[in-house]
Amino acid sequence: MSLYIHNHHHAYCHALPFFFFLILPCLSCPEYQKQTLLQSWNSSSSCCGWDRVECNDHSPNPTSTSKVVIISIYLDNLFVNLSPQPRVESTILAPFFHIRSLEELSILSNNIQGEIPGVGIANLSNLVLLDMSWNNFSGPFTPQLFHLPLQDLHLDDNSVSGQLLPHIGNLTGLMRLVLPGNKLSGPIPPQIFHLPLLRTLTLDDTMLVSVLCLKGLEYLDLSHNDLSMEIPTQIGNLLHNISSLELSNIRLTGGIPSSMRKLSKLERFYLHNNLLSGEIPSWLFDFKDLQILYLGENSLIWDNSMEIAPNARPFSLSLKSCGLVGQVLEWISMQMGLDFLDLSKNKLQGAFPQWFLEMELKGLILSNNEFIGSLPPDLFSRLHD
Repeated sequence: MSLYIHNHHHAYCHALPFFFFLILPCLSCPEYQKQTLLQSWNSSSSCCGWDRVECNDHSPNPTSTSKVVIISIYLDNLFVNLSPQPRVESTILAPFFHIRSLEELSILSNNIQGEIPGVGIANLSNLVLLDMSWNNFSGPFTPQLFHLPLQDLHLDDNSVSGQLLPHIGNLTGLMRLVLPGNKLSGPIPPQIFHLPLLRTLTLDDTMLVSVLCLKGLEYLDLSHNDLSMEIPTQIGNLLHNISSLELSNIRLTGGIPSSMRKLSKLERFYLHNNLLSGEIPSWLFDFKDLQILYLGENSLIWDNSMEIAPNARPFSLSLKSCGLVGQVLEWISMQMGLDFLDLSKNKLQGAFPQWFLEMELKGLILSNNEFIGSLPPDLFSRLHD
């Protein structure tokens, strides 16, 4: 859904109702819920038809006796067209805490200031999705947050400080937890390791070894931190369900543990921009569902004698600054599904390989090498959009 704000000069405290300007006829929501949203704005139309509001009248199993109530409100980027963005105090959220039927509330990227309003949020006893990311919430976590039936909690890119509370163990239905870009400190509470449904965890300023107990994880992102450690040797024996593993820009040292070859469900593996050393293992190319493999900007070494099997599945590969020397590796010509390739900052030599023209590449980076000769005249016409 989109937001169109016609009166950009109104005070920000009146901006929230403007998203309701698109009015459509539908079943009526309760009058008290309409007034909660509108305050003094008088309208005869049901709030179920307003933009960014959803009611349970769209339920896949409606009944004639069902009470129509608001279940979702999406207030993302309300001030995207205002420059500079106004500062909004968290007290502006108070009216929404009276809509106890809410199941989803998204208020991301509105420059909201102040502490998380725990007392008000506690009223939303049916809330399963809360997205407060890209604001300026500050102060510690409020315990009330962890007594809701949340399945998705997004608080990334705020200024929340202190420790993640042990109360998080109450969120037994939590599936996605996204917290990077805050000022968190201290250890991860052990209760998080016992959340049975947790599948996506995005953190920062934490230790990789701490999250390896979350054996049900499918997505793990610890990128852009300063862990300054080696990859735990048993990582492949623990993260059996992982499909996306993002470990870039965290100053990892040492080599790539052999246990990682057991990550049979791996689809996306980001390991670039670290301090890793040693040989690149050939088994990294054996994952049957691999879509992305980024190994560049490390001190890894490629063994030219290794043989890589032909592959027709689509995937992206970065071997940027991986010590490649001599001719471009011929096994790459047999990776016919390759759609992006970065071989920059190596010591590749000789003429531009003609077989690149037979590939379905959408992106090719060969800068900072030692090639000679001219490029084929039809190169750019063969690169696919």
